[in-house]
Amino acid sequence: MPYQVLLFDDRPQMRVSLTEILEAEGMIVISCKNVFEAVEAWENLHNEIDALVLDMMMPSRGLSRTYLNSLDGEKNTGWAWLWHRLNEDHHDPHPAAEKCIIIFSAYLEEFREYLKRLDPKSPEAIFAAGLHLIGKNDENNTEEIISVLRKDRDATV
Repeated sequence: MPYQVLLFDDRPQMRVSLTEILEAEGMIVISCKNVFEAVEAWENLHNEIDALVLDMMMPSRGLSRTYLNSLDGEKNTGWAWLWHRLNEDHHDPHPAAEKCIIIFSAYLEEFREYLKRLDPKSPEAIFAAGLHLIGKNDENNTEEIISVLRKDRDATV
C-alpha cells in the first residue's frame, strides 16, 4: 500500500511544491487548504493516512474559539486543528498518535513556550513529544520534511 500524507497548509505555493516533491517520491498526497478540507480528509481517510504535515499558523475559520483561546491565540491554529479538532471526544491515546506528524512554522518558539506550560504527564504533552517540529525560516526545511517522511515510510514498509 502506498505511503499517504495529509498535507495541510493554506499557502498554495507550499502545498503545490511539497505535493510535487512527495509524489515524485512515490507518496500519495491529500492536499488541504483549509480546516474544512482537512477535517473531511481525516474523517474519510484516517485509517489510510500514514503522516500529517501541517503549518502551525493558518486561518482559524472552522475552529472553535474555545480551542483557540486555550492555545494562546492565532499562532497555534495548526495545533488547535490537530490536538482538539481531530480528537473532539478526547480519546487517549489521540487518534493520530501512531502517525508521523510534522509541524512546520516560523512560530515554533511560541508553540514550544505553550508546551512548556503543560503538565508533562498530560495526554497533550505526551502526544506533542512525538511531533517533528521544523522551522519555516530554516533554509533546508523542505529537505528536512522529506527526510522525516522517507524515514517513516521506510520504517513502515
